Amino acid sequence: MTSRRLEIAAALGFLGLAAAGWWASAALPPDPRMMPRLVLALIALASAFWLFRLLRAARPAPEPAEPVAEALKMPAVFALTGVYAVLVVSVGFFIPTLAYIVLMARLLGERRWVASIAAAIGFAIVAYLLFVVLFERPVPL
Repeated sequence: MTSRRLEIAAALGFLGLAAAGWWASAALPPDPRMMPRLVLALIALASAFWLFRLLRAARPAPEPAEPVAEALKMPAVFALTGVYAVLVVSVGFFIPTLAYIVLMARLLGERRWVASIAAAIGFAIVAYLLFVVLFERPVPL
């Protein structure tokens, strides 16, 4: 399977996970439902944009056989996301989120540790300001 097909499958997988999460969150009361649905909507939007870009791009020349490491990226992304979901419930939001962003960036090819860590810290600060300060919603720390 080419990396383009793997990326399309990953984008569709994240869209499916967002849809499943949206459906599952319907059982929550209206106020606690807001935060997960906002995050799910952002995941769905990013996945749809990713899929749109992949489908719109010109088809590249056939690639040589992929190394095993490339073929394992998509399952690793799903596994890391699953571990993150479990840790958010048991540990809290901020520490698992910092680790998830850094590890996901490394997994997807970012090689600069400082950039990965800075992005993770920036996201955590924005998430805190958005949910805790602006929306006055508690976030599990």
